[in-house]
Amino acid sequence: MDTEDGIIWVYGIGDDQVMAFTDFGIENLMELIRMHKEDPELLTRWNR
Repeated sequence: MDTEDGIIWVYGIGDDQVMAFTDFGIENLMELIRMHKEDPELLTRWNR
C-alpha cells in the first residue's frame, strides 16, 4: 500500500518510526483482505 491508499509513517524521536493507517487506509486494507479471502492467488499474480 502507498500513501494514496491511506498508509502513513509516524516518526518519533531518533530513528523510531511506525506504519499507521488513516480511516481510508483501514477501509482499503479491509477490501484487500476481502479480495484475498475470495481469491487467495489474486494478489500474488502481480508478482509473477
